[in-house]
Amino acid sequence: MRFVIKHEIKGRIRIHLVQKRMTLQQADILQYYLEMQENVDSAKVQERTCDATICYHGSREEVLQMVKNFTYERVDVPEDYLKNSGREMNREYKDKLVNQVVLHYGTKLLLPFSVREVIAAVKSVRYLWNGLCTLCKGKLVMMTGDSDRIASNIAGKVGVDEYYSEVLPEDKAGFVEKEKADGRKVIMIGDGINDSPALSQADVGIAISDGAEIAREIADVTIAADDLREIITLRRLSEAMMKRIRKNYRRIIGINSTLIVLGVMGLIPPTMSALFHNTSTLLISLESMKNLLDDEEEKQQALELQAVCDEAV
Repeated sequence: MRFVIKHEIKGRIRIHLVQKRMTLQQADILQYYLEMQENVDSAKVQERTCDATICYHGSREEVLQMVKNFTYERVDVPEDYLKNSGREMNREYKDKLVNQVVLHYGTKLLLPFSVREVIAAVKSVRYLWNGLCTLCKGKLVMMTGDSDRIASNIAGKVGVDEYYSEVLPEDKAGFVEKEKADGRKVIMIGDGINDSPALSQADVGIAISDGAEIAREIADVTIAADDLREIITLRRLSEAMMKRIRKNYRRIIGINSTLIVLGVMGLIPPTMSALFHNTSTLLISLESMKNLLDDEEEKQQALELQAVCDEAV
């Protein structure tokens, strides 16, 4: 294998492999080969740049000779290693994250603030409404990578409908896809890197603010607290938002229809019609600026919910 040394310090060397491009499988083969060497402490292969960073002990010349002797065809890699390396999955979701970042800043540069505000409002209402429908008609499922003993204990205390233990990230994403294929709306709540595939596949992905960055970026909604009871507040917000939208819609249609009829009949002049129209728009906008949830009502419901949770525990 031909390579050039890009950087080197004692016990650590970074090399660049001389080849046009490196596939994900080739990167896994090289990673496995380096990890199997006795004088290599750790290794990291970057398939995008065709670079490999090797931490070693012992002779530097032996490490360089070992890399020179490497060929992809001579290395027999277990099938499980290639399947569970996670490199392909990480590449896929890193690309998705990059696309979202580019789209985010591209819209900021190209679209006016008013247009972006409308788009954000429409997306928020859609996500919250999908989540509301799921909470009203769905089932609660817990999926964890922990052992079955721990999972069954937690599931019994929480009261979920189903639970799955010792699951891999792709298993979570597969479960979400299966539920969606059966015609169900899916809310996924997670906070780790392993939850990212399922968060992106779900109709509504909810991440915890203290969780992994990639999970927060991929999720549709981020809860600014580590208390899952905030999801109840999220549901109440979605209900109040939809109620306000429907009320404002009826008001606007009613007022504008009345003004059009009165104008066509000649009962009010165009200037008076324009005045009534703009005044009604201003009043509706001012009323829409009120909080969706009343503070006292929110505190009372929070206390009731806390009492119910304490009884359950």
